[in-house]
Parts: sequence; structure tokens; C-alpha cells
Amino acid sequence: MSKTVVVLTILKALGLFSLARWVTRRKLRILCYHGLWYGGQPQYGDCLYMDPKQFEERMRWLAASAYPVLPLDEAIRRLDEGGLPNNAVVITIDDGWYSTYRGMVPVLRDLDLPATLYVTTYYVTRGGPVLNVLLDYMVNRAAPSNLSYAELLLDLPAPAFKPDSDSGRALIAEQLARTTDQLPNLQARLEYVLAINRKLRVDLNTILAERLFDLMTETEVRACQAAGIDIQLHTHTHRMHQLDPGKVTDEIVENRAQLARILGSEPGSLRHFCFPSGVYSEHVFDALRASGVVSATTTESGLVSADDERMRLSRILDCQSMTQIELEARLSGIWELLSAVRNWIRLQPAQAHGPASERDSPY
Repeated sequence: MSKTVVVLTILKALGLFSLARWVTRRKLRILCYHGLWYGGQPQYGDCLYMDPKQFEERMRWLAASAYPVLPLDEAIRRLDEGGLPNNAVVITIDDGWYSTYRGMVPVLRDLDLPATLYVTTYYVTRGGPVLNVLLDYMVNRAAPSNLSYAELLLDLPAPAFKPDSDSGRALIAEQLARTTDQLPNLQARLEYVLAINRKLRVDLNTILAERLFDLMTETEVRACQAAGIDIQLHTHTHRMHQLDPGKVTDEIVENRAQLARILGSEPGSLRHFCFPSGVYSEHVFDALRASGVVSATTTESGLVSADDERMRLSRILDCQSMTQIELEARLSGIWELLSAVRNWIRLQPAQAHGPASERDSPY
């Protein structure tokens, strides 16, 4: 048991979680999830994929808790109007992974929990695995003997750290993804990734057959909506284009058009946005508003106050490695309060001290 878990357990036993809930009762809690991992052990993608059993346990706990779960649109409206119930929670899910359709949506439907799914549409409309994530998986699962800067990075200078180190694997995956993105079409990119895997020698049969890195099909997105899931905006290609307002606007316009077509819904109902990979800047807020966006979520951690900027809403990212009591600490608000106190202490000027002999005296 970690030190953090021990401390939080003591604080909860002392009633400080309940006190924090009362202090932060007017704030909105927005939970963030992505997909589920059906690829066996070891678990891949700590904050990208969660074990299906753990997700179900989280949702069952939430459904039985004192936290009222609201649809995102209602929560934002009531936050604006000042009528938010105490300790309200919103569930958000990013990207639109097939595993979300396979495992998350049935749990949410069975428990009658509302949720918003931010869907990026490029792979939804084309099919196949998300190649940069697949590449990262391949590089991370490759045997050390199959990792070679000379073989994989070709003309790029080799760094000092070993290719099978964490830094080496991250660099290889990043550079391969960059090379993949420069190819002219999706088919060429897929062929390149499969050619790379002939060097890495990772077994992809189950990965591809089980669609572990696929997003939903258009039919599955419609099925999510029919199951009561709120579908919202997440850009078309999951890119922010160096935060260029015009290109961000283009992404939202295309994303909205594709989702409206897929769902047969009014484009104006698609008005909540999630920044892909948490990349944002105030520089694009006006462009979002001009595009009809009324709320935008980030990956910054925290609770949401009534006076917070609606284009920069914090969330609570739930991860596979996060313990139940750590999640409860974040939802209760005690995590945020402790962080605020710690930051306040750091900002205080150093206290004046007397001479060493006087300072060290026990009297």
C-alpha cells in the first residue's frame, strides 16, 4: 500500500472527505475516460485503456454513491443558471474507441448513467486501426533485440540512450508516427506500419481481429446514441494544427458535419467540444465560440466552478493505475483542497530566522 493511499485512508476515516464534499459542493466534477483494454496482460495504456472489470466497478460505485450524475448539456446549463445540485458529476469519454462501444456503453445503459462521448471522425468514416497508437503499442511490445535505431529510424541521428529504454522506445514510436503521417493516404500508411512490424515482429493477429485500436463504425456510433449516449465534438482528425484558429475551425466544421450526417441530427445540437490530447490555448477560444461551441473540456485536473472559463473546463482523468480511494479523493474535492494548500505554502516568502545557535536551541 502506497504512502498516498495510507494518508487518504486516514483522512477519509477522520471525516475529511465528507467535509471537502461540503466545501466544494457547488463545483462540478467532470470524469474523463477513453477506452477499455481487451488485449490481455500486461495492461497497455494506463490512462488510455482501463480494464473492463475496473470500469464496471467504478460505475457501480458511482451509481450507488451520493454523487448525482447529470448529462453534460444539463450540467453546463445549470452551472450557468446557478441551479447545479450539490456534488454533481458528469461522465465524459474521449475518442470513440470500439472498446467503448463494446464494454462501456452496456455498463452505462444497464446502470442508467448518462454520459457524453466525444467522437473524432476520421477513422470512424474510414475504418481500421488508429495507426499512431498501434505503432506505439508495437514499439512498446517489441523484443529488445528487434529494436534498432539504424533499422527503424534510418537517416535520423541515433541518440545516446539505448533503443530498448523507455526514452528510446518513445522516440522510435514518435518518429515512426511522424513518418507515417507524411504518407499520401491511409492505405499507404497502413502498409508502412505493417512493413515496420516485420522488423519489430509483434503478433498483431489478435490485435487487429479484436479491433483493439479501432474506433467505432458509423453504425456503432448510431447505436451509442440509441443507447442514450450523448455524442459531441472532438475534431475530425484528432489534431489541433499548432493551434491555428482557422484550421481548428475547419476541424470542428468537418467533425460536426460528419457527426450530423452519421446521427441524422441537427448540427446545432453538437455544441460541446473536447480538446484532442488536451492541447489547447486561449488563442483559439474565440474561434470555438464562433463555431457554436458552448463548452470545451481539457485534461487539466480539477473541479469546475461557476465562474470558470467555459472553453477550458477541467476534468478528473480516471486511470487504470488510480486506486479507488484516489478517485474518491478527487471527486470529494479534498485532493484539490490539499493541492491548493500546498501551492499556497510554496508561494509564501521564506520566514526570517535567528542566528543558528539561537535557532537550534531547544529553549
